[in-house]
Amino acid sequence: MCNNKSIFYIFFILLINLIYTDQRNFVWTYEKKMLKPGESEFEIYFTSEYPDKGLFNNENSTTLKLQYEFEIGMTDDLEVAFYNTFIQTPDNSLKFDEYKIRFKYDVFKSDNEWVPLFYSELKGNIDFTKYTIEQKLIFTKYFNNFNFSFNPIIELENKKNSDGNWESEVEAEIALGLSYNFKKMISSGIDMKSSEYATYIGPVFAHGGEDNYWSFGLMKKVDGLDEKPELIIRSIMGFHF
Repeated sequence: MCNNKSIFYIFFILLINLIYTDQRNFVWTYEKKMLKPGESEFEIYFTSEYPDKGLFNNENSTTLKLQYEFEIGMTDDLEVAFYNTFIQTPDNSLKFDEYKIRFKYDVFKSDNEWVPLFYSELKGNIDFTKYTIEQKLIFTKYFNNFNFSFNPIIELENKKNSDGNWESEVEAEIALGLSYNFKKMISSGIDMKSSEYATYIGPVFAHGGEDNYWSFGLMKKVDGLDEKPELIIRSIMGFHF
């Protein structure tokens, strides 16, 4: 069950978010955008998961995940990012969860809207007994004020067993987003992600400009395993410099 401290964290972060402004239209789907050489961006992810339909009445749930990302534009065709993720455990302590290193790169260097960007990511735990390699393609198509983006994703997860042997598992996913830009700095739409384990869909709101931005989304499970969360709330703040 969420205590007063957890509720305070939620509202504190949401209130801070309202101060800032977003170019990023989705919270799960990546768009075909890259930083220019020498540009940097700092992003703060706030994710809350509720495993049961009772939502806020979950006593043994992970209610909070915090992720910090620093992105750097290296060349016209390469962007590098570093992540650190922390997780709030049921006893309300905050501990380190995993590291992430990712590369976004333009392989084809084409102006064709249907030519994707490539996204590669390595993530793992601190004792190096588990790591995942993720590869996704980033497609974005604009139809006047509409933005349609989608990401086919392949993940290779490797985990070390107690006997010292490694096990591997391959997972395919897809993320889809459709948004409408009402004004220069405001957009809203639908975000969706789906895998063999669960499918989520929900509304997303974005607000901001070139320097600071905020995205907020609610994702409801429409199908999937019982152990997967029923509701996921995600907020992303970004600071461009």
